[in-house]
Amino acid sequence: MNILSLQKRKNDIIPIALYLLNKLSQRDNVTEYQINSKVMKIMTQYTWTGNIRELKNYLLREISYLPENQLEIHNIPNDLLPPKENENLIQNTQNSNNSIEYQNIKLKPLWEIERNAIITTLKYFNGNRNHTAQLLQISRNTLYRKIHEYNININMIDK
Repeated sequence: MNILSLQKRKNDIIPIALYLLNKLSQRDNVTEYQINSKVMKIMTQYTWTGNIRELKNYLLREISYLPENQLEIHNIPNDLLPPKENENLIQNTQNSNNSIEYQNIKLKPLWEIERNAIITTLKYFNGNRNHTAQLLQISRNTLYRKIHEYNININMIDK
């Protein structure tokens, strides 16, 4: 049996994405995740070289940062954006220091998002590093290295 790649089945991308989001929302026990129509258009234009696995990994990554249950245009990583959208996004960020406003969302550098995720998860687990590393899907050694790298005061979190 030979299954065509997603590149050749553009019409299947959205139904597959919606199916995967439905399964993920059931897994997370949340209201069903939604996709904005602009995001759907961008998703169908992207060449999914990694096929369904790449699509699933993209969705998993994006829902972990959603403030609400809807994928919006500002959730799209640069490599998925068509060149014109990507240029607009880059122009909007050129005059920024640490963060910018884009479509009413405050964008921050990746290191800051990662640092906040570690701190929040450590607080949630009352400083338990094993649970924190498991939830963030990183090794304990990586967690310790990031705690040191981001100068996170673990004593303030344990209390």
